[in-house]
Amino acid sequence: MSATAESAHRVAHRLHTATIGLDTRQESRGESPRFYSLDAVRSGMMLLGIFYHASSVYYFLFGQSLVTRSLRNAQTSVMLIYIDRALHIFRMPIFFVMAGFFGALLYTRRGPGGVIANRARRVLVPLAVAWLLLAPAIKGGILFAAAARSAEPFARVLDYLAAMRLYDDRTLYHLWFLYDLLIFYTGALVVTWVSRRIDARFRRRANGAFRRILQSTWRPVLLGLPTIMILEAMPRGDISRDLAFVPDARVLFIYSMFFAFGWLLYGSADLLPSFARHAPRQVALAALLFPVFLAAYGKGPRGSLAHLVTSSTDAMITWLCLFGLVGLAVRYLDRPTPMIRYLSDASYWLYLVHYPLVIWIAGALSRVEMAGALKVLVNLAITVSILLISYHYWVRPTFIGEWLNGRRAAARRPLDPHWQSA
Repeated sequence: MSATAESAHRVAHRLHTATIGLDTRQESRGESPRFYSLDAVRSGMMLLGIFYHASSVYYFLFGQSLVTRSLRNAQTSVMLIYIDRALHIFRMPIFFVMAGFFGALLYTRRGPGGVIANRARRVLVPLAVAWLLLAPAIKGGILFAAAARSAEPFARVLDYLAAMRLYDDRTLYHLWFLYDLLIFYTGALVVTWVSRRIDARFRRRANGAFRRILQSTWRPVLLGLPTIMILEAMPRGDISRDLAFVPDARVLFIYSMFFAFGWLLYGSADLLPSFARHAPRQVALAALLFPVFLAAYGKGPRGSLAHLVTSSTDAMITWLCLFGLVGLAVRYLDRPTPMIRYLSDASYWLYLVHYPLVIWIAGALSRVEMAGALKVLVNLAITVSILLISYHYWVRPTFIGEWLNGRRAAARRPLDPHWQSA
């Protein structure tokens, strides 16, 4: 047996144990499965959000952005726009799949009461605290960036603070995904409670159909077709951004579909090793479809050929990237690695706090004549350095680290790569 086959066999054996319901005694004996690969994917999607926001400051697609046009940089690389557009297609759908998967894991381990207590502590409270503290900083950063080229760039910020109308925008900014997660967890608990009262034979047949889809070589197509029909109802054929406290029902439904897929995927976790089989080809095919998506995007209203091409390529790229990236992670990252474990823990803090930093630094850099792509790299270097230092010394070993990651660690003690949080 080759090394690759042996590795796949070990992964399959470990993941299979997840589907048979380990109890608390088994977990205490160290038999609980460790989903290193999926944890890496989840944190990777979150970290890509920092790059997404740092780059989107420097261009304005269809004239819409959270920051004003005065930040536009004439030297912005077209490639930067393409990378940003590509991230928007697959990043959040994959993140919600991972959230659904680990939500089901948490439900299996702790039951509905444990899910409610855990998600209240690690999602609801961070959302409330982060929004109250960061919303004024973000709005102040937007005002500063808009006036950064003027003689008194802080004047508008001071006027905003003096007016004491810190929350007039009523937008969730980058924290919207936590708001949606709370809705999805609630819905999952309700649906799970109802499903347990449905005939067991029907549940077995439905689970069997889901497993057959996962085992099919054509799974991206089988899941992409219903996704296309849903995206056809969207204004531009893709998943629009929604930062409001009352979310667009269409956007919420699309993301809930990916969350539900992740929740169901946990019950068939023994099939995850099969994702590695065609992973490189699926990622390559998604890359080939992306220029087609760009050529059609925004070129026609609903009902037009361009709109159909946009929704079709968007759906296929999403599912190809999901299976491809998860497959690559299962193949190469399904082992305890201290650095990846550290970044996985840090990713939540980095994402929560990065947005005001990105905007303020972008405003400060607006006076500097520099290519947009280089500004993004400088912005990222400064932002991530500040965030990693703050995480290592003031978050990881404190109650904040326990609050976000489920436990605190000594700042100078090596991180246990075997530890995993749901």
